[in-house]
Amino acid sequence: MKSLLLITMLLCLSSVLAIRQRYPTVPPNEVLEDESSFSNINEVRTNHFDLAVIIDFDNTLIYGTQTLHFDVVADHVSNVFLDVRDLLISQVTDDQGRNLDFQVRAGVNDELGQRLEITLADEYSSGSALTLTINYVTSKNPSAVSWLTPEQTAGGQLPYMYTQCESIHCRSIAPLQDTPAIKATYTFYSQSREDLIVRASGNLTDEYVQDGVRHTKFIMEIPVVSYLLAFASGNLVERQLGSRTYVITEPELVEKSVSELSRLNEAVEAAETYLTPYEWGVYKVLMLPPSFPYGGMENPLLTFANSGLINGDRSSFRLFVHELSHSWFGNLVTNENWSNFWLNEGFTVFLERKTDSILFDRNTSKVSSQLGNSSMYMQIEGFGLDSNYTSLHPDLNGNHPDTSISGIPYEKGFQFLVYLESLVGEETFRSFLQSYVDTFSYKSLEVEDFISFFIDFVSAEVEYNQARSVLDQIDWQTWVYSPGYPPVTVDFGTDSYDNAIKIANDLVQNTFSQEDQDIYAEFNLDQRIIVVNEMVRSTDILIASDVERINSQIDLSSETNPRLIASWLMVAIPTGYEASPFPNAEAYVGSLGRYALISPIYQEMIKVDRDASWEIFRRHENFYHPITREIIRDLLVAEVDPNAPPIAAIF
Repeated sequence: MKSLLLITMLLCLSSVLAIRQRYPTVPPNEVLEDESSFSNINEVRTNHFDLAVIIDFDNTLIYGTQTLHFDVVADHVSNVFLDVRDLLISQVTDDQGRNLDFQVRAGVNDELGQRLEITLADEYSSGSALTLTINYVTSKNPSAVSWLTPEQTAGGQLPYMYTQCESIHCRSIAPLQDTPAIKATYTFYSQSREDLIVRASGNLTDEYVQDGVRHTKFIMEIPVVSYLLAFASGNLVERQLGSRTYVITEPELVEKSVSELSRLNEAVEAAETYLTPYEWGVYKVLMLPPSFPYGGMENPLLTFANSGLINGDRSSFRLFVHELSHSWFGNLVTNENWSNFWLNEGFTVFLERKTDSILFDRNTSKVSSQLGNSSMYMQIEGFGLDSNYTSLHPDLNGNHPDTSISGIPYEKGFQFLVYLESLVGEETFRSFLQSYVDTFSYKSLEVEDFISFFIDFVSAEVEYNQARSVLDQIDWQTWVYSPGYPPVTVDFGTDSYDNAIKIANDLVQNTFSQEDQDIYAEFNLDQRIIVVNEMVRSTDILIASDVERINSQIDLSSETNPRLIASWLMVAIPTGYEASPFPNAEAYVGSLGRYALISPIYQEMIKVDRDASWEIFRRHENFYHPITREIIRDLLVAEVDPNAPPIAAIF
């Protein structure tokens, strides 16, 4: 197998020069900052890599050969520092085949991994090129990888594996500059069992079986950040949905997935109508097993999605619109570091809801915005109004970026953009976004870049006095850097939202009427979630008998949508309706790995019975992806104020 890896790496080198010239790169004199990376990115910057892996299901290991091509951007460079996490490095060579000395140094925070320090044979100057090849093997439990037994799959016959690299988990499967400040093209080559298909984020260029081994090759021709590298191996089939859209999944989930994604091609066209042409060619969705730690992940050319969120009524379709919207914001235009995460997610939510307005109607988008606003307020209250993590520019203070992730950068960032749009008008703001994408595609940026670009755009495109008036109104400091609620209240009010709030109040106050029943029966998913989330805010005055009555009135225990079930459990547990040992809650958290949905459930169970919560976790921890497993374990060992609001709401 090693010889096959070497041959493939040599074949891949021929494509490097052509790809590297296709897109603009980061100016060599620009200083990049990312406290979550150990890499010396202001001395050398990856422009392309060739990664070849052997996926060893028997031993749950990944053997890899990583060839990194760098631009040297400083003088007197004699070392290369890379990000790794629990990798066993066996050899490092340069492009002349010379073995190089290296060592792995622990960081101050184990969760950030380690620094691979490579001593170069020569000293390099700015403007020169550098190539390094690294042979390695992962640990048995890399933080990016989930290994599933056949019993954990839909088919029940074959094993399955998949990766999840955002935020900084790619360093656990390959040595690289694991930072969103660096974008590179790549080739990916894999060897796996002949009965297991491999799919990766990239265009498939070759696939064949030889001597019982499946060989698969992919190429990514648009420069992307490391966290967008993704691959999976299992019993997979592919079905075309539209002219540019496809779904990949286990055979048992094909029909269900095709039905859920029937409007995907239409969604691509709607997003293009609002913004700019879709640049990636095709759009493919891989429906993963329900243990996947997110609802979806925007890997270019291979979006990952959690099949556990599909319940047959297409109520989760807007999740796919969100991931599609990342094709512009996040994948083309990217936050330079994790303190600027809202530049990915706030913009993506904005485009998602503009696309929703085209696919559905403005009222649907407004109700979604109001639901997001409600969830954001719950999360801000959960963190605390003075918490650094409620800012759009949190200081990570050396912590893992995942600790700061919540719905706040999504919704507060979205509201900031809606506020800016309200100042300049919808069409002007749309033109701004189109220019923003054209200017910053293939690049990573900080909030200061966004602010400067917005000011320049408004100054150039808006009449002078109006431009001054607009810019004088914007409190950049408070919006971006201050913790707490947004400084300006954005109005998303609609009759649909008001009706949902009225129904919730009537249910809580026991004034629910037949007319209310008829109105509730016509509610869409977002309206029903608004009703239940409003009850979450009232759990201090509700008791188990109240919740039993409410359930008899609107039959929440029969709901099948995972988001709605999660909200319902957050009412049932603290009121005692779902008492320890939490049988319904366990059925839920034991069948779904999306941590944004299950971590609030665990938190509520912990407040009531920590021991029972530990027992539930131990029964299901092998089902969870390492990201989810670590988050839940941290909750279980932390001190919890029984009167505290949820630290994370449903998003």
